[in-house]
Formats: sequence, structure tokens, C-alpha cells
Amino acid sequence: MTTLRFDHLILPAADFPKANPLPDVNSNRTEGAPVYFGMTVSKEDPERLAPGSGGVRSNLPYQMLDDYDRNKLTRGLRSIVLENDYIRAEFVPRLGGRLWSILDKSSGRELLHRNPVFQPANLAILNAWFSGGVEYNCGTIGHTVFTASPLYVDFLEDDERGPVLRMYEYERVQRIVYQIDFYLPENSKFLMLRVCIHNPNNRDVPMYWWSNISVDQRDDVRIIAPTNASIGYDGEMNLKLSDYPDRSVDFDCTYPANFKRAKEYFFYIPDEKRHYEAAVGGDGFGFVQTSTARQKGRKMFLWGTHQGGKRWQEYLSVKGSAYIEIQAGLGRSQAEMVLMPANSTFEWTEAYGAFSGDPKKIHGTWEEAKAEVEEKLELAISEEWLIKEHEATKEMSRRKGRCMMSGSPWGALERMRRQKAGEADITSHLCFECDDMDGTAAAMRELVTNGTFPNGTIEGGFMVDDTWLDMMHECANGVGAKSIALHEHMGIAEFFNNHLKAANAAWEKAINIAKDNNEKPGFLSLYCKAIFDSKNDPQGKTLYDFLKTVVTEYPDVAPLAIQTGVNAISERKEADFIELSQLFSDKVMANGRIMLQLAECHAACGHYDEAKELLLKGAAAADIREGETLLGELWYRIHEAIIRRDEGIDQPEWESVSESAKRRGSASLSSEDGRITYDAEIRIKAEKLYPLPSALDFRMTV
Repeated sequence: MTTLRFDHLILPAADFPKANPLPDVNSNRTEGAPVYFGMTVSKEDPERLAPGSGGVRSNLPYQMLDDYDRNKLTRGLRSIVLENDYIRAEFVPRLGGRLWSILDKSSGRELLHRNPVFQPANLAILNAWFSGGVEYNCGTIGHTVFTASPLYVDFLEDDERGPVLRMYEYERVQRIVYQIDFYLPENSKFLMLRVCIHNPNNRDVPMYWWSNISVDQRDDVRIIAPTNASIGYDGEMNLKLSDYPDRSVDFDCTYPANFKRAKEYFFYIPDEKRHYEAAVGGDGFGFVQTSTARQKGRKMFLWGTHQGGKRWQEYLSVKGSAYIEIQAGLGRSQAEMVLMPANSTFEWTEAYGAFSGDPKKIHGTWEEAKAEVEEKLELAISEEWLIKEHEATKEMSRRKGRCMMSGSPWGALERMRRQKAGEADITSHLCFECDDMDGTAAAMRELVTNGTFPNGTIEGGFMVDDTWLDMMHECANGVGAKSIALHEHMGIAEFFNNHLKAANAAWEKAINIAKDNNEKPGFLSLYCKAIFDSKNDPQGKTLYDFLKTVVTEYPDVAPLAIQTGVNAISERKEADFIELSQLFSDKVMANGRIMLQLAECHAACGHYDEAKELLLKGAAAADIREGETLLGELWYRIHEAIIRRDEGIDQPEWESVSESAKRRGSASLSSEDGRITYDAEIRIKAEKLYPLPSALDFRMTV
């Protein structure tokens, strides 16, 4: 018998990430330019978009989720368990619907990399990301905007398949709906999931989907897919195939543990082949994923066994943690999106389960390994059955369920807007009901329902669609003429739609309304106006100059202080930022990112001991970025300077750490005549005398 129930996942966990109140309005824009990058169709495949096309120019309407720490306490995360006699699957809907665990009850073995902690780090589109389990990435390229956000949850019952867990959301960049129906028939040894992406718009949209599955890494684990080629691109970003297994390395690349550095392979699978990917250990046991043909892409990702790779995996989990990702996507690679026609639906079925095969064949030749997986997979779950099952569950996927948990309010608001405008519903069978609205969502509900808008400053996200902007215009020309919040948010929507002059006018209006009311203008409009003014100032004032004025008024807003620090360093105003930081609250000064910025500022000013102390403290910053080399480069730059100081050598003019990292990455350490340059000699000495502490090592290629 299959059961579906709520449960709790008890584990050491950091708190849920909080939203950054500052909108992404710092990208370069052109008045009247298209909002989306053009959708250029690939030469090889009319459905595939060329790499680089179809993207968006900012993270709007979403907010960055970068306010979190590394203070893990024992917490209970509400989970959902789907279980039969063979499989126990556990999900966390609050965290993007993450499939946390699949326990194979017959063997007693966990099939996924089951992270024993919850610890966000800076790897996703909106910053916060965490490792383990299976994540579902939809909409735009990268780790989904819903990684650390709740999804809607429905329960429903199917006569043939038993209980069904449905999770879904409305994605605001492409304005599409996606849903995943998970089910586990009574006698099934495979967890089934049926994915639907629906484009309810009268326009084509670029689409992206990857199911990212993490499994434990061990020396004996081999990744097997039905391929003899991996995918890359030539200088003009045309598809280029290379032999796989990779002949450019002197080891067997099908075993991830053989790699010292981080690496990824996108596997080219011919359309006529069955689509699958397996991770199998030395005993022939492992995990396998397969799908219907719509899900074309397969990928392997690994961190590598060097110090930086190990540090990253432990940073995301616990000491000794090591995992690999096997991934499955709509496109052939993650550099491309797929053209999704207007008013269309993309759908496919995936299956996850245990794999058991002959160890000698699995770890024999590449052809033997593929043949063994394909034979055993066909016996366990045939391709013909999977195709028929996908068709048989189409009606189930359109059936209404019982709403058990709510996601974000934006789908509900879009449904209200469409109803008012007499447009077709975003989808008829999904709940999208959210009574608990506050902040921006409540204001937008008031706008669509009554045509009015609150007067005070509000937080809680943004709505930037041109359809909502039209309603804001109407309100601003009438009852909302004196609403600060309306003009702030209208300015952000104008910016998103590349109406730059109108955006500036709206922010200026919000500031003037506040001044007319003898109120201090809010930091939101001041911040946005500062960015606009810095790009258009006839006096040549820089963005740092404008941001300094804002942060002086609001020294307790950490994201504002951090952005000011970014510009202080890039504009070589480090000493001024050190002085400005005296205004910051203790909470802001305790922010790891602020510590790292001040460490670089002190180093630039010759305060090397202070810089080193701040660097070691700031290493605990929770939002270290994937591939970030700042910590290691700053460590060596400080110690190069200390060596010069102690040996009485003149210090060269300070170069920002980001610039020096780029230069060292592209330039030779030798002079034209082949001798080691003095700069390189100092670096070599610093590396020997002051090896990079593991706590600072987040390099992926060393």
C-alpha cells in the first residue's frame, strides 16, 4: 500500500534566507531596448535556441536571497513522505520542493546524496542554494529562483496509481506555470514524476529545465549514459561534439573521483537512443534516472578532489561530504534554452530507482557498461511501458487536487489580473489561492481589485510586467498620485521595461512626495535614484559618491552598505570607505561580506595586519560565491605586501584583488626572456611561507 503524509525532517539547519530589499536596477540598459535578449534559433535544431539568446537583463522581478548565516541549530523542516513497500521518498516543499531522500527499502540504502544539514551558499540565480537530493530548475538558466522558496502543494488520488503529490508555481520572468506530479504505485520500485510546463501567453517564450540529482561520490562510482560524445561550442557558439570518454585526459573520465579539478560534461544522446543516466558503484549497485524523450539533455558535474573542491562540498554540508550530480534537461546543454510556442505545454515523465547489475560489466569497457545498464534498465522499467504510462497519466495531470500548502502570492495575483482583463486563466486545475498577502503582494491585490495603492513605503518584492505597469500608470494619474510606494514600484517596473527616463521620474516623484510631507525619503527610491544619477551626472560624480550619501542616511541597511563597499573598491576609494564604516551598526559590521570588503580596503591602505585579521574573520561569510577567488588572492596579496615590508622592498601601487586575480589568470608568471619576474618570485615565496588555509580555499581549478 502506498501512503502520502506530512512529516518533519529534523536536522542542523541555518535559518531560511531572507530577501534583499534592493532591486536589481544596476545593470546597463538602453532606453527603449527589448526587455528580453532576442530568441535566435539554432542552425542544427529549430526548437533549440542559440547559446546566449533568450535570457533576461536582470533578476527582476525577484529579490536576491542573500541574508543568511552559518549558525546551524537543530530545526524541524516540514516534509512530505511518499512511501510504498519498496521506496520511501521525502520532499521539502518549503525549499523549492527539493526531493531530499530516496530510500531503497529492499537494500536499506539511500539512493541520493542526503545532506545531513541545511546550509545555503551563493550558487543560485538569487544567491541562496544548498546541496543534496534532487532540485528542479525551471524558467531561466541557473539554479532556480525557487531554490529556497515554498511551492504550492496539492494532494490527489488516482484509481490506478494511488496518492499523488503535486507541487507547482507561477514563474514571473517567462510568465509560465510548472507542475510536478510525483506518484509511487503500490508495487513500483521506481518513483515516478510527471512534469508539465504550461505557457499561457500569446507569445513564444524561451524555456529552461534541468533536474539536478546528487548522489554520493566514492572512488568506485562510475557515471554511465548512452553516449559516445560530449557537447561543446566553437568560437561562434555553434554546437561542437568531442569524443567521450574524453581522450584529452590521461585517466578514465567516467569515474568522477579521478578528477582533481571541478569538471562538467554534457552528453550528446542521439534522439533514437533511450535517455537515461546512472551512477553505479563497485558492487554493481547504484541509482538510475530515465525519462521520455522530451527530456533530451544529460550532464555530469563534479567538484574535484583538490582542496578547493573538498572545501566547497564540506562548506555546503559536513566534513567528509562528497557528491556528484547527474542531471537531465530540456536542452542539450545548460548554455541554451528551448523555444516554447505560445499557448503550448511541454511535458514528460521521469523515473528514479535503484540499479543492480554485473560489476564486471559495469566496470568493464565503456560499451560493456552501457549495454549492461540498458539491459537491466529495460527489464526493470521498459521504455515502451514508460511511454505508455506518460500518455496514460495526461488526464491525471489536468485533474484538480486538494490544496495543502500555499506558495508565493504572484500566481494568485496574475489570475486576478487575467480575470479582470477578460483573458484566459493561467491554468484551470491548479489552486493558486493565497489569502495571506502582505507588503507588495497586498498592494498589488488592492491595485487589481480597487485601482488604489497604499501610501507608505512597502517591501516584499516587485511586480514588473508591462500589464501591471499599465495599471500603475492609471492609478498614478488618479487616486495614487501621492503614493510614495506606488511611484517607487512603478519606477522599478519602468526600469525593467527599459523606460529609463520614466523610471527616474517616478523615483524622483517618490522622493519629492516624502519631502513635501516632511518625511525622510525611503532608501528604496534613494538607492534607485543614486544609480540612475551616477550614469547621467554631468559633474562626473561616481556611483560611490551617490551611494555614500544614501548609506549615510541609512547606515543600518546591510545590502546598501555592501553595494557601497563594492564601488569603493572598484573606484579606489578604500580609505573613504573605512572612514564611512564608522557609521555602520554592530550588526552591519559583523556581516562577513563587509568584513571582506574592509579587509581589502585596509590592505590597499597598507594596514596589512588589520587586513589579515578581518580576512580570517570574514572567511565565515555565508555568501561566498561559486568559483570566488577573492579570499585566496587577498590572502596572498597581503602576505606579498608583508614580505616586501619586512624585507624593505618598495610596495607597488595597490591593484584591486579582482583585477589582480584576472591578470594572474591570463598572464604568464615569466618575463619575455624566460626568467621568473620579481612579482612572481614574491608570489611563490608567499605561497611557500604562508600556504592558503583550507578555510579560505574555494578555488575550483587549482
